[in-house]
Amino acid sequence: MKSLIKNSLVLMGVAVLSILNTQAQAYDPLAYDYGGNYQDFGGYINLNWEITTPLGSTADFVGKTSTRGFGFDARFAASDHIALGFYTGWNYLFEKAERQVYSKSGIDVSAVQSKYLYLTPLMFQAHYYANLSPNIKPYIGMGIGGYKVTYEKWWGTRIESARWWDFAWSPQAGVQIVSSDGGVGLNLGVKYTGVNFSHGDLDGITTLVYSVGLALGL
Repeated sequence: MKSLIKNSLVLMGVAVLSILNTQAQAYDPLAYDYGGNYQDFGGYINLNWEITTPLGSTADFVGKTSTRGFGFDARFAASDHIALGFYTGWNYLFEKAERQVYSKSGIDVSAVQSKYLYLTPLMFQAHYYANLSPNIKPYIGMGIGGYKVTYEKWWGTRIESARWWDFAWSPQAGVQIVSSDGGVGLNLGVKYTGVNFSHGDLDGITTLVYSVGLALGL
């Protein structure tokens, strides 16, 4: 699994460098509106506030929706309606239970239990844009790469923890509402994320992430 993650991240880096190297010379279909009018930009930088809702066993571990997250993604026009790029960010999930008696390794412990998940993605992304108008650009996309996961489960001052990178995937959809010259706009998106991280109470991590942010034309 670690080899798969390493290979995915290497491929992501090679793809992004290749895009950046050819950006100035590439034909840029995303720079045209539905009427064939040229708009001088080559993609988008999105700066997003992210709201994360846990699903499945993740919701059993930390059931509360978190508003503590941000995302950064860069998308570079590559071919007709296609943008390639990368995504990173940070998301934080937390839940605290009232004091209870827990059984741990055959020992009863009275403690306040706190659970934390810290999620740091590094993903390669591809998006398909449907240019319905010069200002409204819906898209669908797919992200593949890795997530650094930090798992913490506290019983008072006692802790069970784990931290490592694992493979992740993320189908997504959204819309960008941009100014007439494509220079600035609003990004609205939602994505399902699956991470192959299993430890303790988690059998994989699944979340639904809502994004609201600023779209900056390149």
